[in-house]
Amino acid sequence: MYFSFSASQLPNGRERNTGVFEDGARGLRANMIIREAKEQDFPTICILMKNKLGYSDLNDGGAINRLKYFSDNSNWITYVAADGCGEIMGFIGVMKSLSYNIEGNYSQIMALAVSEKAQRKGIGIKLVKKAEEWSLENGITDIGVNCGIKRLGAQAFYEKNDYAKKSFSFRLLSMIVRLS
Repeated sequence: MYFSFSASQLPNGRERNTGVFEDGARGLRANMIIREAKEQDFPTICILMKNKLGYSDLNDGGAINRLKYFSDNSNWITYVAADGCGEIMGFIGVMKSLSYNIEGNYSQIMALAVSEKAQRKGIGIKLVKKAEEWSLENGITDIGVNCGIKRLGAQAFYEKNDYAKKSFSFRLLSMIVRLS
C-alpha cells in the first residue's frame, strides 16, 4: 500500500528551507548542481534505487534500459544532484501524463532518492523543486507522488514540503496467479 501526496497550483508562495550547497557548514563538496541525468549516471541511479528505495532485486540492465527510454521521451525527465567532483548524491524521476479527473496534464514523481551521506542537507527539496519547475515549464500545476506506507521519513519529508496526503494506492500482488 502506498500513500499518495499531491501539491496543486504551484508555486504556493511559501518559502521552503532548501539547504546550503557549499562546502563547510553542511559538509558537502562545493558546486552542487542539479542537472538532467546522463547515461553515465544510470549505474549510480540504480545503486540509489537499490539502497535507498528498497528495490534490492532490481535488474540493473532492465533499469538502465528504462532510464534510456525515459531520457529519449519528452514525457519523462530524470535529474541528478551532483557535487563539484561529479559524484551523484541523489536523483528524481518525473513523468507527465493525463488523468481522468484533472484538466490538462499532471506530473508524478516516480522516484526520489538521496544518498545516506547527503541526506538532510537540502538536496531532496532541491530535486523536488526542480521537478516542480519542469512541471510548470510544461504548463502543469498538479504534481503528485506515491510513497511507501512504511517510509515514514519520506512521508514526513513530503508533508513538510507542502504535499498533502490525499489517498491510498493499492497494487495487485500477482495478476498472473489471479488470472490463472
